[in-house]
Amino acid sequence: MQLSRPSRRPRLPTALTRRLDTVIRDLSAATAALRGRPAPPFVLRNGDAYAHRTKTIEGLVRRRLPILGVERLTDAAVKIRFSAPEGESFRPGQFLTLCIELEGVEHRRAYSICSDPAAPGEWAIGVKQTANGLVSTWLNAQLAAQLTGQLPRDPALVVMGPSGSYGPTLGRGPRAVALVSGGSGITPNLAIAYGILGAEPGSTVKLVYANRDAASAMFRAELEALQARYPERFALREVHEDTQGYLSAEDIDWVGAADAWFVCGPAAMMSAATDLLARGNVAPDRIHQEHFSAAPRPEGKLPTEPQNLLLKIGNTQLTTVVNPGTTLLEAALAAGADMPYSCAMGGCGACKIALVDGEVVLDVPHCLTDRERADGYVLACVSRPTSPCTVRVER
Repeated sequence: MQLSRPSRRPRLPTALTRRLDTVIRDLSAATAALRGRPAPPFVLRNGDAYAHRTKTIEGLVRRRLPILGVERLTDAAVKIRFSAPEGESFRPGQFLTLCIELEGVEHRRAYSICSDPAAPGEWAIGVKQTANGLVSTWLNAQLAAQLTGQLPRDPALVVMGPSGSYGPTLGRGPRAVALVSGGSGITPNLAIAYGILGAEPGSTVKLVYANRDAASAMFRAELEALQARYPERFALREVHEDTQGYLSAEDIDWVGAADAWFVCGPAAMMSAATDLLARGNVAPDRIHQEHFSAAPRPEGKLPTEPQNLLLKIGNTQLTTVVNPGTTLLEAALAAGADMPYSCAMGGCGACKIALVDGEVVLDVPHCLTDRERADGYVLACVSRPTSPCTVRVER
C-alpha cells in the first residue's frame, strides 16, 4: 500500500497545530527507524523520555537516552552520562551503539559502558578522540559545548544496546580477575572491576593500565576511588610508555596467578599482552579479548564484480545487487530490507545471518565462533560476496 501526503493541511488553532506536529514527528521517527533512517543525534522532547521507543529487531531497541552530564577526563576524552531506562541493566563489558547523523549520513559507533552496573538509573561511556575519528571528534567537540551551555536544553543521544559478549558473568566468585587495558580499552574493564568488586565479596581484581603518558590516562579519579574503597581487593599498576617503555613481561608477572584475564586496548597492545600471556603458559580459555579498536581487514581476496543477492526474511524474499566494496548489510539496507544490526563492525553478532548458498569474504576480527562459521553463519556487516549469494535472516 502506498500512502500519499496531502499538499495542504487545514488551518487549525495554534495549540492544536503544535500538538499535531509533535505527533507527526514521533510517527515519522518511528517509521523512519524501521526503515533504518534514524532521528538526528540530538533529540529534544517534552515529557517521559522513555514513552517513545522503536523496536527495530529482537533484543535491540533504538531509544533516545537523556544526557545527565558530560565530564572532561583528559584533553582528548570525555565521559558521557545517560539516564538509564527504568528496570534495565547491562552486563559489565557490554557496549552501547551510538547512532549519530552527520550531514545526512548515519554513523554507528560502539562505546563500552564504563559505569558501575549496580548503580541505579545511570549508564556512562568514555569517548576518546582519535586521529581522523569523525564521530569521536564530533562527540568531544559538541558535548564540550554543552559544558558551556551552547547546546539546546535537555539533549539526548540515539543509542542501541546494550550489546556484546565480552565480560564475566557476575556471582561466580571468589576468584582472582586480571584486567589489562590500553588507552580507551579501560572503559569495559572499569565496568568489570566495578561489577566484580561489588558483586563478589571474596574476589580480587588487578589492573594493568597502559597509556602513552600520565596525562592521557582516562578515569584516574575513579580508579583512585576504587583503590581507597577496596584496598585489599583492588590493585592498579600503571604503565607509561614515555617513561617506562611498552608493556612488558614484568607487568604481566606483577599480576601473578589469575582465574581469568580480560584484555582490551589498541591492537598492538593486545597482541603484545596475549604473546606475553602465552609465554607465561596462561591457558587460552582464560584469556578474553575485546577488539573494538582493531581496524577491520579482509581475510581473503576482495570481490571485484557486482554479485546478485537473494534475501530470505521470514516469508518474504528480496533480490538486489551487491557492488564491489559493499557489504551484505549495506546492500540489504539500501534495498529497503529490515535487517538486524547494531555495531556494524563485526563486534556484537546482532547481524548474524545464515549463508544458504554462495561465498563471501569476511573482515577480521569479528565475533563469530568457529562453530558458527562451520554451521554456515556470517556477519552481514563485514561480509562481501564473491559469488551470487542466498542468505536467510533468522528472527
